[in-house]
Amino acid sequence: MQLMGIREDPYTFFIDMFKLALMMQLLSAAVVFYTAELGLGLDAGDAFRAVAGLAFGYFLRLSIKIEHLAWPVYNAVVQLLIQDNAVYEPTEVTAQEKLATINKLGLTIACAFFIPKLLFGWQNDECWQIVVPMIGGLFFFDVCYILALLIKLWGRDDE
Repeated sequence: MQLMGIREDPYTFFIDMFKLALMMQLLSAAVVFYTAELGLGLDAGDAFRAVAGLAFGYFLRLSIKIEHLAWPVYNAVVQLLIQDNAVYEPTEVTAQEKLATINKLGLTIACAFFIPKLLFGWQNDECWQIVVPMIGGLFFFDVCYILALLIKLWGRDDE
C-alpha cells in the first residue's frame, strides 16, 4: 500500500473503503425504491420487492463468483476512466469454474423467479420485480467496492 502512496493504517483504509461501499449500496437501495415508486408509478409493496431483490443480489454476491464473468467489463471501464494501460489480471479461471458460475447464476435466477410464484402465488410481473434488481445487485456489489477503492485512492492524490 505504501507503493501507492497510502500512509495510513491498512485496517483504517479498508474500513473507510467498506463504509464508502456500504453507503453506495444503501443509496442504491433508496434510488431503486424511489425510482420504482415515483418514476415507475408502482406502489410501496412493489418498490419494497425491488429493494428486497437488490439486497438479495448483494447477499448472493458473496457466494457467486461473478468476477469470472464481469472482470473484462470492469477492466474496460477502469481503462476508460483511469488509464489506458490499467489492467486487472485475475487468477486464471478454468472453463469448469466459469461454467459453475453460470450454472449458479442460472439456478439463482430460476429460484428467485419460481419460488415466490409457487409459495405466494405471485404473477410474472411481481416475480420480475425481485429478479431484475437481484441481477443488478449481483453486479453492482463489485462496482460499489471498485468505486470506493478509486475514491480512496483519488483522495490520496491530494495529500
